[in-house]
Amino acid sequence: MMALVVGWVGFARLSRAQVLSFKSVPFVEAAIANGSGVPYIAIRHLARSDSLLTGGP
Repeated sequence: MMALVVGWVGFARLSRAQVLSFKSVPFVEAAIANGSGVPYIAIRHLARSDSLLTGGP
């Protein structure tokens, strides 16, 4: 049971760090400057950007 809790906490920290790093990507900053909401940015820009999610070029 303890390994499950530790694994969950590590995943949560990694997920949060990754999401916070997306704020500094230029096209996300441009979408925020244009007044786009969080759901729009998440679906339209982040979910469709394979290179960000997989770590590729």
